[in-house]
Amino acid sequence: MSYPNFIQVGSDVSGTSYNTKLSLNGIFWIDSSNNQFTSSGQDVAYGTSDTTINPINCIWVMVGIDTSGNSIKYSDNEGVTWQDASNCFSGFYGDGRGICWGNDNNNNYRWIAVGGDGDPASTSNTIKYSSDGNIWQNAINPFQGGTSGSLYYPGRGSGVDWGVDINFNYMWVTVGTDFSGNNIKYSYDGITWLNANDSFSTSGYGIANGLDINGKPLWVAVGNDSISNIKYSNNGITWSNANNSFSLYGNGVSWGIDNSGVGIWVAVGNDSTGSGNTIKYSYNGLDWSNANNGFTGGSTGSGHTVAWGKDNNNNPIWIAGGSDNYRDITTKYSYNGIQWIDTSNNTIVGTVFGVGSRYKSPLEYPNKLIITRAFYLLNDGTIVNEFGNTDTTISLEIPNQPPTCNNNYVITSLPNFQLYDGSTMSSYTPSIKDSVNNNTIMSVPYDLSGNSVNFVWAGSPYFGKSEFSFKLTTNIITYQGEVIVYLYDKPNGCQWNPALANLTTIWSRASDDCVDLSGAVLPNGQPMTYDDLSEKRKAVIFQYKNNGAGFSKKQHYSRLARGLGRQRGQTFATQSQSYTNPNTHNLVVDNSAVLLCPGVTINSALTNENDTPGPLRRITNYPTVPLTNYIVRRTYLAGGTKWPQYAWAPGMLGFPIGKAGHNK
Repeated sequence: MSYPNFIQVGSDVSGTSYNTKLSLNGIFWIDSSNNQFTSSGQDVAYGTSDTTINPINCIWVMVGIDTSGNSIKYSDNEGVTWQDASNCFSGFYGDGRGICWGNDNNNNYRWIAVGGDGDPASTSNTIKYSSDGNIWQNAINPFQGGTSGSLYYPGRGSGVDWGVDINFNYMWVTVGTDFSGNNIKYSYDGITWLNANDSFSTSGYGIANGLDINGKPLWVAVGNDSISNIKYSNNGITWSNANNSFSLYGNGVSWGIDNSGVGIWVAVGNDSTGSGNTIKYSYNGLDWSNANNGFTGGSTGSGHTVAWGKDNNNNPIWIAGGSDNYRDITTKYSYNGIQWIDTSNNTIVGTVFGVGSRYKSPLEYPNKLIITRAFYLLNDGTIVNEFGNTDTTISLEIPNQPPTCNNNYVITSLPNFQLYDGSTMSSYTPSIKDSVNNNTIMSVPYDLSGNSVNFVWAGSPYFGKSEFSFKLTTNIITYQGEVIVYLYDKPNGCQWNPALANLTTIWSRASDDCVDLSGAVLPNGQPMTYDDLSEKRKAVIFQYKNNGAGFSKKQHYSRLARGLGRQRGQTFATQSQSYTNPNTHNLVVDNSAVLLCPGVTINSALTNENDTPGPLRRITNYPTVPLTNYIVRRTYLAGGTKWPQYAWAPGMLGFPIGKAGHNK
């Protein structure tokens, strides 16, 4: 079997004790092999076991009820075998009920598990977090129990999900039972939890993040409440009651997208009428309708869980788990969230409490992401990037966006091309290649093998810009992106801004020397840059030649003849009566017996030596670097090239300066 897209957990009454099943399409299921929960599995989720996102680090984690206290288990081989985690829910009330994976706003990846914990004599650690799904730690402000009279009422977490608020801030929201009535809690880091407002009067059982009908983030929770068993919130903090909820209670909820791109909420629960209204759907999270073919059987027929995902043919699909009055139909599937179909192909016999999906229906990020790159055409026809090398790879990674196990990059439009004056060039079009397999992308949509493309300026390129678009889908958010690529003339600093090539300067006061640095190098062999020209100019300025005594040429010669103002000489040979060495410095000798100096003298000084303000740096006077723009040649143009001036004229609103009148 390939990687499973779904895993279901529950309670098996068939005698085979297989309470964990795997499926590629949500219809046909196979058994997981070993170390399942001794009692029942309650929930399962997919994520990563490391801060480095790589498919080999992605794992499944499930929670449940186990007589040995192993209430959290993880699998690093796609659900085939399971290992016991550390510091699980323990004590008399110890069990796992909900699990999810996500990241905070600082890109810290965390698993969150909720359940029951402890006993009346101890503090209940009903919310736990982990970075790898194996070693768990206790969170702050979990669901707590309490005593009323002689009875103890335990606190318990029942469901948890990861998503975003209305401002696309990452957060977790959990629902459960708290003695103080704080049955919905939220957290931005998964460690410290805060109490939400207007939560369920009795208990919360399920929670999910998705979009409302206007495409804005929305949270929906289900549970047991005196007014409505379905609630919604756009920030996970303040909650409102939905319409037409379950008559008894809601157990699970999920949001997904059907094949036509329509987002639909699906909730499952318990209905007292026996009519099978145990699956409901909604387009806005507020108004709910009954779906077809729900779990039947009155109080014994109930939907417990629902998840959205994709089958092995990439078709969107919802999987619902629960039990009917005969406990043989425990799994249903739907391609639109409304029409449901039974499946009993090796599904759990008894009750399905949890379904985990490899995918999470992504939210649409509201703003388009823009990536801009610039390339330059050199004299020899070579195209280089902003850093001066020939690498034309364009990364489509989103800054500060944490990668997930399901990152998928899709090219949605091919490059076009237009000149800088805005005219299009249909006869000339650049191309892009998949960086991983070097395939030229000929049609869209195209699923990239990685997260980057190679941009190809084919033939004899024109100066202009090219645009193409892409889509990035992560575990929770879909980003629409656009790449804008510019091709400029060689970056010699002399040309007018290519992006404004169709414009002219209407006022000019001065012009600088323009030096072509193509092929120019420093004494150390490094390419000469315009920063080097500026440094040369500063070095000459720092000599303060105008502060000298102003000697004439004859006076300079006279001083040198007398040994004044002359640099101390240096000898390169020595001779005595018994010893002669014509090359004491071991310099290279050319064929004409001339000693060759190995390098050029470099004069350097720190900026604080001449009281230059700003940060301390070294200024070097390279003798081979030309002195440019040392004396600026100002060119004063005549005619209509003055800076434009405007004045009031008849017909304009208002009045000339110093005049009065009536505005008609």
